[in-house]
This record gives sequence, C-alpha cells and structure tokens, in this order.
Amino acid sequence: MVMVSEFNPLDPATAASVGDLRLRARLVVEGLLAGLHRSPLRGVAQEFVEHRPYRPGDEPRLVDWRVWAKTDRLYVKNYEQETDLRCWLVVDTSASMGYAGERSGGVAKLGYTVSLAAALSYIVVRQGDNLALAGFGEGIEPYLPPRRGPLQLSVVLTALGNLRADGLTDFAVLARELAARSTRRGLFVVISDLWGDPEVLGTSLAALAARKHELICLHVLDRDEVEPDFRGALLLEDAEDMSRLPVDGEALALRYRRRAREHFTELSARLRSAGVDYLRLITDEPFTGPLRRFLYRRARLIAAVKRRTVRR
Repeated sequence: MVMVSEFNPLDPATAASVGDLRLRARLVVEGLLAGLHRSPLRGVAQEFVEHRPYRPGDEPRLVDWRVWAKTDRLYVKNYEQETDLRCWLVVDTSASMGYAGERSGGVAKLGYTVSLAAALSYIVVRQGDNLALAGFGEGIEPYLPPRRGPLQLSVVLTALGNLRADGLTDFAVLARELAARSTRRGLFVVISDLWGDPEVLGTSLAALAARKHELICLHVLDRDEVEPDFRGALLLEDAEDMSRLPVDGEALALRYRRRAREHFTELSARLRSAGVDYLRLITDEPFTGPLRRFLYRRARLIAAVKRRTVRR
C-alpha cells in the first residue's frame, strides 16, 4: 500500500520519477483533496434566468422581495445551475517551458506542469464533469474537445505525457482560438510561465473572461527565474529564439531581480483586474500545499457569491 503525505510521493523530483502518469495523478489527488469539498473545481456558473410565480413550498430566500414591494405579488427567481461544467486545461508548450535549473532537481517547468495538469484532469473527471485539453505554443496542439468519463481521462493523460517544449507563444492568438472553439461557458485553467507583455496577457485573458468564462492562471516558474544566482562572466542564451548575450553575472542578477519583481507585480495586477484567479508556483517546491489552499479559498469565495446571488 502506498502512503500519501503532504507531497510525498509528489515532490517535484519524486513525481517526475513516477513513469505512470495516471498513477502519479491519483497519488497527487488523494493527498490534495484531503479536507476539500468533493468538487473543488466547480465554478460559480449560476446565472439568473427568469422570474416565475411563487408556489407553496418554495423557499422564502428565493422570493424576489423587491418585486413584491413594487407589485404586491410573490415571484421566485430561477437560476441556471452548474450541472455541466466544462473545464479546459490550457498548457504552455513553448520552448521556455523546457528550462530546468539545478535547484529544481532537474525538473523542467513542463514536467512540473504535466504533473499538475494530470492531477487537475483527475479531479475534473472524478467530479463527473467535461474535460478538455489545449496545448499552446505558436498554435494550439494538441486540442482535445470537452468530453467526460474515464476514456477522456486516459486520452488527456496520454496527450500530456507526449508534450514537448518547443517554439514561441502568442497569447492574443491563443485567446482568439479558444474563444472560437468554446461556444459554451466554461472554466479555463491556464498553466504557463507567462513570459510575455503583461498588458497583452491581461487583455487576452480578459477577452475570454468577457465571454462569461471563468479563468484560473497557474504561473509556473523555475527558482532561477525568481532568484537567479548569477556569478562571473556568463553567456546567456534565449530558450525560444536561441540568441546569445555575454554578461556580468552579479550585475545582471541585481538588475534582473528588480525587473522581475516589477514584471510579476504588474502581471498579477492585470490578471486580477481581468477577473482571473492567480497562483504562482515554483518548480523546486511541492504544488499540493499552495494548490490546496488556493482551491479551498476559491471554494469559500464561490460559496459566498452564490449565497449573495440567491438572496438578491
């Protein structure tokens, strides 16, 4: 019997050593869901549809008391319930996702992301909802439309296991293509290192949110990208366009940390202003703890929103 603790067997290095992605996802989820609501990825997805006349037995909290005050008649507010969630996992496969620093134990950002996406896939299927996958670099590949059930989980896990980091990213194109392919409202979980113009990123994801989709952005970074340890004379190589630049390590590290803080602050602000739930993850740390707290906080906020909606 396998004993599952906080992130054992799913610290980044150990998780990468588990070759069976389905087993890895199950082990992660068994630890992750401890103490969580059984459907932690359900969104608000509750929208006012119409009024109908009050019938004996209807809950008083559903009565629209403002209408009663104006008309002296009792009407109940009907809502469209969240019975058919469509969850889209959107995974960055650009070349920069292939980076693996020494402090991450050799775990590349894409490998970490695959474990994370596999765990989320398992949760979505376990709660009986529709699961979709979109890998994105210069285009969307692979693309698996929303379906439910164990077969879809197997197909998605196989596709995740075959992902490779290559090429560039274009978030504006990504948002347009996803908007065209998702005719019904859903939950988009974008997993990426988010190296790009914060304004473009925010605007692109806001375009999806404007179509009444809910968005979660999981920002995956290597420790070197947050706290670089540059020393001496270095030759930097861009992971995406392969250009090279000679630099002084210590001076670069100081400038980089300042610019990185500015980038992360602006990025976080733009995503939140666009209505995107945001969580940053570092590949040398287990993701279960931060993800559990994130999902728990999100579930509490959604429950509060639903209570306010029903009371209106």
